[in-house]
Amino acid sequence: MSPREHGILQEIIQDLLHKQFIQPSMSPCAVPTLIVSKKDGQWRLCIDSRVINHITVKYRFPIPRITDLLNRLHGSKVFSKLDLRSRYHQIHIHLGDEWKTAFKTIEGLFEWKVMPFGLCKAQSTFMRLMHEVLKPYLDKFCIVYFDDILVFGTSFSAHLDHLKAILEALRQHQLFVNLAKCHFAVTSVHFLGFVLTPDGIQTAPQKIEAIRDWPIPKTITEVRSFHGLANYHRRFIKGFSNIMAPITNYLKSPALTWSAAQQRSFEKIKDALSSAPVLAFPYFDKPFQVDTDASAVGIGAVLSQEGRPVEYFSEKLSPQRQRWSAYEQELYDVVRALKQWEHYLLHKDFILCSDNQALQYINNKKNINRMHAKWIVFFQRFSFVIKHKAGKSNRVADALSRCSALLTHLQTEITGLQLLRDLYPDKKDFADIWNACNSGQPLRDYLVQEGFFSRGMHFAFQICLGASS
Repeated sequence: MSPREHGILQEIIQDLLHKQFIQPSMSPCAVPTLIVSKKDGQWRLCIDSRVINHITVKYRFPIPRITDLLNRLHGSKVFSKLDLRSRYHQIHIHLGDEWKTAFKTIEGLFEWKVMPFGLCKAQSTFMRLMHEVLKPYLDKFCIVYFDDILVFGTSFSAHLDHLKAILEALRQHQLFVNLAKCHFAVTSVHFLGFVLTPDGIQTAPQKIEAIRDWPIPKTITEVRSFHGLANYHRRFIKGFSNIMAPITNYLKSPALTWSAAQQRSFEKIKDALSSAPVLAFPYFDKPFQVDTDASAVGIGAVLSQEGRPVEYFSEKLSPQRQRWSAYEQELYDVVRALKQWEHYLLHKDFILCSDNQALQYINNKKNINRMHAKWIVFFQRFSFVIKHKAGKSNRVADALSRCSALLTHLQTEITGLQLLRDLYPDKKDFADIWNACNSGQPLRDYLVQEGFFSRGMHFAFQICLGASS
């Protein structure tokens, strides 16, 4: 460390001693320390916890997905954001285990009395604490992501009652907030890198400004940094994977030179984020619409409600899938879109706007392969109305077809699919398992439904086909 850094470290140690976060130690073990700067210009003490993490029994508490949290906010008109002070330092180390956290500095040997940053169980432990403290209010008028708490409501008066309940819960468990970072009863708030308003979700201006002012990358590290920041906002950009494809290819083969194709992609991404739309909060009591659009390079889809986008999805096709027929690419686009938004669409009627010729393609094939059969079974899980569009022209036909009618027609015309039911008992691949399941002796990960034999877990089952099917 430089003399200046030694001075900063000394100040941090004295501050931690004053707050009783650390204490002098007589531990037989210790790890080195370093200091890192924070976004606000302050400094944080970091310890090398690799050794203790290696011998720590891991604990996995589920960390919520940011998208799932934001989905709770539909109809919200007013927000309050609370930021907990010192995050992990509000949790005490188990009495008698303090010596295990010892660290050495030029000031001496110290050990933590509170949970430090860097322990492998710190995130899960903190998330479990917040879940237990705010459990009665979660998903009703409150969401939490580590030390960020968002209270939301549809009216100002109800919001004040909700905010009071949250603050009383924090006080009861002696958890303290950082007042300087809190915002109360506002109609626009920054949360987890986004701006939340009654209209929906927007990109944060400071992040967009950082991308817009990003200089042309000169190293592979700079390219990865730009790709990562842009990827965090991909839900706002229609056809993100197609636009980003040249840069993605560059990351796979960094020996290539930064060409005009990469530069065009770089500029398009910056322009797209600068004019990104406001994404609507999803309302689960209103119908969704899924629009799909596939190209030779990638696939894309948009989930919308009442003409407003909720989320964009895109994926760059692998070289193998780029060799598929256009109809197969369109069908794959539908499959991936339904998988992406399964948590929105399952057990709900929705509109699918796709190329009708792609659906006719699989219907008219006399012999289908296993991939097509799997897609057909997957479609059966959903209930949707098909809104036809004629290829790339996007002209919507007047006729609508029900998914159930389509799938019935598909199944009756597919050669061999119905015969699978009769062939299962004679298949050497799984005859014993089939007979056991069919006789009322269920086996783990296997399922017989409507005469078809499937294998999988967590409700994601795949139809079984014998080696000679």
